[in-house]
Amino acid sequence: MEELGDELSYAFGGCTVTPTQGKYRSTAGFILPDKVNILFTDTPFYWDKDRLLIERYARGLRQVVQQALSKEEAILIAVYPVYHME
Repeated sequence: MEELGDELSYAFGGCTVTPTQGKYRSTAGFILPDKVNILFTDTPFYWDKDRLLIERYARGLRQVVQQALSKEEAILIAVYPVYHME
């Protein structure tokens, strides 16, 4: 997880890592605790102009993360535009 945070910081100038907890239902039906890490970053790109570049980066990042965290059951990488008021 540390390496992924470093990658986002290198690529976009910083990131936020938020450790939290969740729950999941096991195949046996038990509800178990689950540690979850949420990483997010803000990019200086313009969605309309740079969307394909951002999507390509996210796809590549997902492949690398899946290989590095091959034992994880689920990995979600979400990309969406955020508009900043100045």
